[in-house]
Amino acid sequence: MASVIQAHDWRRVFTRAAQLLSESTSHVATLEKTLAACLPELGDCGFFDSRDADQVVRVAQAYEDEAVESILRPTRWMRQERGDLNLCALSTGQPALHPDTNDEWYRKVATSAAHLEILRRLAFRSMITVPMRHRGELIGALTLFMGRSGRRHDKEHLALALDVAGLASPVVANAQLMERNARAERALRASEERLRVSVRAACIGVWEWTLEDDVVYWSPEYREIYGLPEDGAPTFTAGMSVVLPQDRDAVQLAMKDALEHGGEFRTEHRITHPTKGLRWIQSIGRPVVDAAGRAVRVTGIVMDITEKQTTHRELQALRDRLSEELDAMRRLQKISARVIRHDDRIESLLEEILDVALAITGRDRGAIQLVDAERGILRLAAQRGFQPAFVQRIAQVHRDDPLPSARAWRQGQRLVIDDIAGDPGVDAPLRELMLAEGIQAVQSTPLVSRDGRIIGMFTTHSGTPHGRPERELRLLDLLSREAADLVERAQAEALLRDADRRKDEFLAILAHELRNPLAPIRYAVSIAREPSSTREQRRRAETVIERQVSHMGRLLDDLLDISRIARGTVEMKREWISVESVLSAAVEAARPLVDARGHSLSTELGGELMVYADPVRITQIVTNLLTNAAKYTDAGGRIELAARREGDGLVISVKDTGMGIAPEMRPRLFTLFSQADGVLNRSEGGLGIGLALVKGFVELHGGTVEVRSDGHGRGSEFLVRLPGVKAVEPRDARQSAPEPAAPSALRILIADDNRDICETCATLVELWGHEPHVAADGMEALDLVDKVRPDIALIDIGMPGMNGYEVARRIRQSPHGKDVVLIAVTGWGQEEAKAQAAVAGFDHHLTKPIDTAQLARILGAL
Repeated sequence: MASVIQAHDWRRVFTRAAQLLSESTSHVATLEKTLAACLPELGDCGFFDSRDADQVVRVAQAYEDEAVESILRPTRWMRQERGDLNLCALSTGQPALHPDTNDEWYRKVATSAAHLEILRRLAFRSMITVPMRHRGELIGALTLFMGRSGRRHDKEHLALALDVAGLASPVVANAQLMERNARAERALRASEERLRVSVRAACIGVWEWTLEDDVVYWSPEYREIYGLPEDGAPTFTAGMSVVLPQDRDAVQLAMKDALEHGGEFRTEHRITHPTKGLRWIQSIGRPVVDAAGRAVRVTGIVMDITEKQTTHRELQALRDRLSEELDAMRRLQKISARVIRHDDRIESLLEEILDVALAITGRDRGAIQLVDAERGILRLAAQRGFQPAFVQRIAQVHRDDPLPSARAWRQGQRLVIDDIAGDPGVDAPLRELMLAEGIQAVQSTPLVSRDGRIIGMFTTHSGTPHGRPERELRLLDLLSREAADLVERAQAEALLRDADRRKDEFLAILAHELRNPLAPIRYAVSIAREPSSTREQRRRAETVIERQVSHMGRLLDDLLDISRIARGTVEMKREWISVESVLSAAVEAARPLVDARGHSLSTELGGELMVYADPVRITQIVTNLLTNAAKYTDAGGRIELAARREGDGLVISVKDTGMGIAPEMRPRLFTLFSQADGVLNRSEGGLGIGLALVKGFVELHGGTVEVRSDGHGRGSEFLVRLPGVKAVEPRDARQSAPEPAAPSALRILIADDNRDICETCATLVELWGHEPHVAADGMEALDLVDKVRPDIALIDIGMPGMNGYEVARRIRQSPHGKDVVLIAVTGWGQEEAKAQAAVAGFDHHLTKPIDTAQLARILGAL
């Protein structure tokens, strides 16, 4: 509730304001005093904005709150043009009261995320803003906030703030006026000094002629320019005596006209200097008139402009060139603005840049070609002035082509050919083609990206042999830089759009892939609940659930692997392993899908081989390639898996008779979330990350992967090349893992806020002969530790209120918790999560959905 301002509060604010204003010594000090007078009665903090000439001066204060003041002080006034809200009286000229502000209000008024953050940090709950006027002119605004005091502004606060602004306005205006006068005086003194220095430095002569008494003044520079003796008496006649006779009449006529009609006169005339000979002089003057309008004296300056006259044509030519370049820059700026707004295709914008280049260089033909790095060619993006045959010749240019653009691409720098007919680098067929096109000279400039890559070529042609002037090459550099930036921005935006599209497709596929296993799981649950179901039907339902849960787990593992590869945190455990064992494990993993689609799968191993690799990752590579082949091969197809030694490396081949791969698909086949067309029509479409995983794991082994295909419907072959291979004799015999001993009964605590997880896990461990105890949150888990003293505790990390890490730490600190085996249960499987669990005191880390066989082994070990 806002408090009512009492009369004595009103008087106190006014008295303090008057006293503080009387002590002000400057404009800024006046603003600070006015603001100080308003705190804390009218606000906890605020700022005062004052318009001074073309800028706005802001001062900010908070009442005994350094934190708030540190937020306010760096802020700057910004004009607020809003029809719905008055946020600053300096923008609208009107007072405003906002009695109740909150976070929703902040979001409504914030101009940016940074602005919203400032509003939230200030945490004000109401505000007022009042204008300050002096003699009808809006000169400032006072804005005050109620915040941490918990108060709210009301209409009485607004009225008092208006009165304070009225009291302070003449003082602020007077302080502004005094500072402006002081600045003007300083500027005048500086200007006079600059004038004196400039006159001396520029060799400008100053003269004055008082008409009434015919007194003439010449500065030393004047005498030097005209070659007049230092001791000669200054007179009008003496000054005119050195002017060439043929120019005197024009000088005297110009001065007479100025004396009769007023205004400035300006002449350019010649003199005969005693030592320098003929010189050109410019004289500029103006009559000074009295109150009656009569000319009383004439003042002026003279300058030696001989060099200016001799270089006039060069200067005019320079102006013309600068005008052309400025016009080109304006046209390029318009093109760049359209790129930012996405108004046009990149090709049409490049054509406009090409038009600008031809116009300002005087050439009649040109082309812009872009580098297609994947195909190793220059692709024509824009051209002007060529016949169809030549356009076809430059449409796609390979790097080793004799064309000038390809030569410049290979050399990595500009190529200039002044005469095509005499250039030894142009072979006979190309010379004949270019001369037939009317091309006799050419230059080709690389388009270079900001990171130094050549992304295209900018080529202009001429119908006459000649050299390239420096001006033209400079303009071409400028245009090439603009074209390169344009291309780079357009390509980056295209990549972003493609990545965004593939991300959306991936999310749709991910939803599809995660929903698919849920359907058979739900059906299987319904079968198990059906009273009439047989034991065999329930067993098959359980198998379906186990298989689908394993499938979902593999999907999540693939996503985690992609993340680890991207962050460089994959731990490779390389050792000498049997190639046959790896291929067998991969075939076993892929066999269900291969058999389900009726494919034939053959395996060929070129000898007993061993490879130095991570067995898990190599098995994953081959499994992904086999399942990929099975997915994209129509039912009844053929898949061939082979491994052979090539030199010191191993080559693994997966070949199929499937749908094949189109040429345009190959460059992005191994990128994240990429899938061949029509994948959504296949029930086993996948997430589009399998081949990205293959590429990532292969490269971590120092190997390469490539794909071969003759096109759509003609099958494909993936070739994985790995370093480090040798023949094996003999192979190490595998040792079978011993069967875990039957566990004895254990007290097991299960803590998870998901009731279904608690109940199903408790039922499972009870079927295994253990004693389960469940807790729905962290506090309940801690109570059970003291009551039942469990042997093992399965604790969910993501519980609300108190997370699993804190629960583990407290258990370890309790008298009965030191010997409890703690198992972290979480959906996070990264190495960082495992390390964090170990620090908190966990003995094991299991990722959801838990592998029940792994859990059984842990219990059995106890």
